[in-house]
Amino acid sequence: MEFREQDFKYIIQSFSDVFIGARFTYEEAAEHVDMPGKLKSAIYRMIYSDDVKREETIGAHLLRLQEKDMGYLFYSQLKIKIKVLFPKTVVNKKGVQKETATEKIYTVKEFVSDEKLKGKQEEFIVQEISFSKLHLGALSV
Repeated sequence: MEFREQDFKYIIQSFSDVFIGARFTYEEAAEHVDMPGKLKSAIYRMIYSDDVKREETIGAHLLRLQEKDMGYLFYSQLKIKIKVLFPKTVVNKKGVQKETATEKIYTVKEFVSDEKLKGKQEEFIVQEISFSKLHLGALSV
């Protein structure tokens, strides 16, 4: 399965949820027209507090996240769900190879504590984060 850089760069808002592609850099996400204003403010605070770099992608930041980080607290308050894609090649009975993928949805705590995700970054793709607008409204910025 081949993925282009733009495949996971999106912001979609439904009536009650927000979905953000994990290939966005924090700077691109903060400048995007569909990004909720409260989230923009929180991102700018993280960028200017030197917790994350402007050119770092959301997915890369999540991979290096630890429980003591300010980003962990931020994402925990939002109660985000992280969608991870595990691509794999399957051979059917006739010997034909087919690329498939399975996805798993993690909470921040599960994602940070999952040992399967440590060190094997080429075996999976952090696809998106999602959270409720209700949790965004409760976020203190």
